Amino acid sequence: MPVRQDEHKAGRMMLSRRRLLQQTAGGAALALIAGATLGVTGGLAAELPAWTTADMPPLNGRKVIVTGGNGYPEGDTSGLGYQDALALARAGADVTIASRNRERGDEAVRRMLAEVPGATVRFEALNLADLESITAFAERIRASGRGLDVLINNAGVMGRFDRETSVDGFERVFATNTLGHFALTAQLLPLLRQ
Repeated sequence: MPVRQDEHKAGRMMLSRRRLLQQTAGGAALALIAGATLGVTGGLAAELPAWTTADMPPLNGRKVIVTGGNGYPEGDTSGLGYQDALALARAGADVTIASRNRERGDEAVRRMLAEVPGATVRFEALNLADLESITAFAERIRASGRGLDVLINNAGVMGRFDRETSVDGFERVFATNTLGHFALTAQLLPLLRQ
């Protein structure tokens, strides 16, 4: 069904990241069912282990950063990074949620600590669409002396109907989803290698 541009701007037909994943997951499930129905053997379903977060080993002392982990489940707009950070905190990891939205980050930390009392979870400001913010964040992490065992590059933006640019002049989706994570990983790589 075609949707007019003004309908998008009015917010009536917004496609969220969760909705996209639900639709994609539905298509993948249908493909698996169709494959099984057609008699395809040795496919993806046979190779997937029955692994859940309950099988996660203790991660006490492990330092973890999750970008975009402030997206606590709220409607159809977010939640994947939050669930990653929460599962890692439950396993005992020292979790840093890195995001540009301090209010949501603080709320995500509050919610995680309510679910996992005694967990080590903190918020650090990071705007992946701003190379200066990435450098400042990486310098703070290096200066903290905490080290780094895991980096989950989860943050992202999508569904822009008008072209937006970052403070550095790059298209915003590319700046956040690709360039930002690349620059962050490059700057934190020495800590990850240690």
